Amino acid sequence: MKLLVDIGNSRLKWALADGRRWQPGEAVMRNATLEGMLDSLWRDLAPPSSVIVANVAGAEAGQAISRWSYERWGMEPVMFGSQAETLGIINGYDDYTQFGCDRWAALIGARSLRSGDIGVIDCGTAITVDVVDASDRHRGGLIVPGLDLAQDSLLRNTVGVSARRREPSALLGRSTADCVTSGVFLVTAGGLQWATQRLETELNNRIHWFITGGDAPRLTVHMSRPPEHRPDLVLRGLASYADNAP
Repeated sequence: MKLLVDIGNSRLKWALADGRRWQPGEAVMRNATLEGMLDSLWRDLAPPSSVIVANVAGAEAGQAISRWSYERWGMEPVMFGSQAETLGIINGYDDYTQFGCDRWAALIGARSLRSGDIGVIDCGTAITVDVVDASDRHRGGLIVPGLDLAQDSLLRNTVGVSARRREPSALLGRSTADCVTSGVFLVTAGGLQWATQRLETELNNRIHWFITGGDAPRLTVHMSRPPEHRPDLVLRGLASYADNAP
């Protein structure tokens, strides 16, 4: 079995996969002692055939998982990175090395599930939107602050606004904190809804939208046309890459 790992800014997600077999692991919030986390998560795992990692948490996190894997299993992980082309998908960035490896893996995962025009909304610390057309060209993307990041930014930079709420209690808030929460949620969900419709107009075609990331369930309830929810899209992309790359 291959061990697939998605190290994000906030969470670590993983799964074991081998062809058609898929065994998801529990997603956990990251903390400063990553190697201690890995001990608690994987100490009882049989050695995998390979370890494939998408890491956007920085060099220190990558070094920690490499060190742990080598010390425990005697193997160096494969650090997945964005490329100019992977499995026929052509990267749309002018400099593909600047494209987040998690976004790239999510697009590969989406393509493994659906042909035609596809889009991926990834709702993590930041929210990203990417589109791949039917000819496998990545058309580019959008990045906006995630829900918590947007609220925190407003609270940090505004005098007299405090007490961030996790979820909106009503459409219209009756306190400043509630107003901030409702505003962030509705403007973000509405902006994503508008963006998806506008992008379909640009492509002159209906796009099949996927949504992934930890905040996906919090947003889809506020969208009139919710995308298909795939919480493991990055890991699915890593699996497709591991199974099909030369």
